[in-house]
Amino acid sequence: MDNSVNDSSLDQLKSKSLQWAGYGYLIGDAALSTARLMENDKVGAAGGALWATGSLVCAKYANPSAEKQLKLIEQRFAEYLVKQGVDISNNATLTGLAKNAGVREHIESFLYAHPSEILNAVYAIGAGFVLKGGIQKKSMADIACGAIIASGALAGLLIPEKKPDLKNPPKDAAGKVWQWMQEKPLRVSGASYHISNIFALGGAVEQMKKNPSGSSHWFRFLTATSFIFANTALAMSSKNQENGATKHADVVTAQLADISTHIIASQAPAVQEAMVQQISGYLAAQPEINKKSDEIASLLHAKLAVIDKRPRQTWCDRVQQPAAAHSLQ
Repeated sequence: MDNSVNDSSLDQLKSKSLQWAGYGYLIGDAALSTARLMENDKVGAAGGALWATGSLVCAKYANPSAEKQLKLIEQRFAEYLVKQGVDISNNATLTGLAKNAGVREHIESFLYAHPSEILNAVYAIGAGFVLKGGIQKKSMADIACGAIIASGALAGLLIPEKKPDLKNPPKDAAGKVWQWMQEKPLRVSGASYHISNIFALGGAVEQMKKNPSGSSHWFRFLTATSFIFANTALAMSSKNQENGATKHADVVTAQLADISTHIIASQAPAVQEAMVQQISGYLAAQPEINKKSDEIASLLHAKLAVIDKRPRQTWCDRVQQPAAAHSLQ
């Protein structure tokens, strides 16, 4: 029983690892800014405050719940259908989403889709502040810390995430390292941030020796401790929100299939099969869905058959008819 509880806790941590990383960084950033203000390092404090904005985005928008994922894809789906000229007036949810989609909703959708990229972009900029502050104070620990953080942030941003090609594995050491980095680029960011933590700890010790009666070094130690946890969680995470998407994919797919079925059934019979194929292709291309287009099409056919209580024609059957079905443009 103990093992099952431990496994469950580990799985829960992995499924929300990017979000947990955001919380850990947020605590560390707050402690860092406090320490720098105590040391009269306004530039370093500004860097910590800037990092906190990226950490906040990561904590709030990473690893969304199934309900939130469904709402996000419904928003995109509604906009897609409207652009295709499909009548969605019989679905109050999609109609409301299409009507209310504005700048705020699109920004929020972007934040949910790219929390790690925003975190690393902000950390790269913030690293410049730490680097500048270290140069001004002639602190080698801060200079090294800023440089290593910047390199890790850029690696997480620029290295494309790609699953290993099991049929064509790399043959040399360099290829294996590159494959490892591409499998989860945030591993590189997490590892770099762990290395920078060594210099953060060195900076805390240096500050404690310089001013033993002060208290800023305690906040530096808190920063390092929080970052150890956050870096570990970040290294476990995926750039493309795969952790959460895979977990909720079946729930999201089922809900969207129900919505799609009723929309298709409300259209003219001549275009229904074309809509099945078009919508199946669109849904299969969404990151929240883990089914292929033909699987989604079969699911929609089955649901439509229940609604109509009659066999559904396949795409091949319909194209063989003299009158071709009208397809969505």
